[in-house]
Amino acid sequence: MQLTEPGHELDYYTQLGVPVSTSLSELKRVFRRLSVQYHPDKIGTTRGSDHWVELKHIYEVLSTPALRFIYDRFGTSYLPDESIYTGIKKSITGYYAGSAICLGLLCLFRPSTVGKYWRFYILFCGFVAELYLITRTNVSTSFLPYQMIQFLRRSMITLFIGIERLGPLATALSEEPDLDATRLRDEMAQLKGISRSVHSQSTALFQTQIMPFQQSPGMKNGIKQRVQDQFVENRLRNDPEVADAINIALADRKQDS
Repeated sequence: MQLTEPGHELDYYTQLGVPVSTSLSELKRVFRRLSVQYHPDKIGTTRGSDHWVELKHIYEVLSTPALRFIYDRFGTSYLPDESIYTGIKKSITGYYAGSAICLGLLCLFRPSTVGKYWRFYILFCGFVAELYLITRTNVSTSFLPYQMIQFLRRSMITLFIGIERLGPLATALSEEPDLDATRLRDEMAQLKGISRSVHSQSTALFQTQIMPFQQSPGMKNGIKQRVQDQFVENRLRNDPEVADAINIALADRKQDS
């Protein structure tokens, strides 16, 4: 059980310690237990009495289907006298109408603003998503609809700020595509020239090193045979079975001596 601290309001379900999808019978059982634990006669303090009144108010809201429906979708802003239609009218219509007017004024006084149509598109998507969250009948997630709506509105503001800050940079890059392509072609040509120069120098150095052996087939065959013998010898030394056989032979030789 958690108490509500000033400046940090917990949702009603968290304060009662029940999940969002809790049933009415489970809600009654939890409230009876909390009533025994936090009743003013038992605690005997002003804070305990205030907390008891708060718990009783929370239980009355969550145990009344209409009030619980409004709380899940709008929080405590429209309790206890408002209705779902009042919440939609004030919360959604007021917020999105005001936002659309602000965006229209922004486009009017700043006609060159980057991404102005994307702002209206994001605002429309937010309106549809919020309307869906408010009108759906069941709450199956761990977050209440009004909490998801708060997150949605903050995300839209973040997107608006991102468009405002990053839009001019994207426009500046798109206005000079030929310059970027020319610079890229020049750098690729330089890289190709460097790779060709390195290849020619390494080939010439290799040819210089093997030149004494090119005129003597016998010397070339001797070097080839020595390389093959060294390769076989290295394979034999690294073979575990060969190493065990050598160790056994050395041990037998020591015993015979």
